[in-house]
Amino acid sequence: MKFTYRLAKHFYNLLEPKQLKAALIEAQCLPMVAKANYDGLLIDTLAARELEASLTMTAEKALE
Repeated sequence: MKFTYRLAKHFYNLLEPKQLKAALIEAQCLPMVAKANYDGLLIDTLAARELEASLTMTAEKALE
């Protein structure tokens, strides 16, 4: 934990303002992401299939 803190403190000062903003936003999300990874996620498989079809069609059109 101490090593992680030292690394974060070191690199924090090297980030540009946009990078720092993105890092802070991402840091706020980490507990939720960890909880979702631990608990698992419920997935609407029908919606996922519909999204897959839509994205596949969009990709195929873009490649034409």
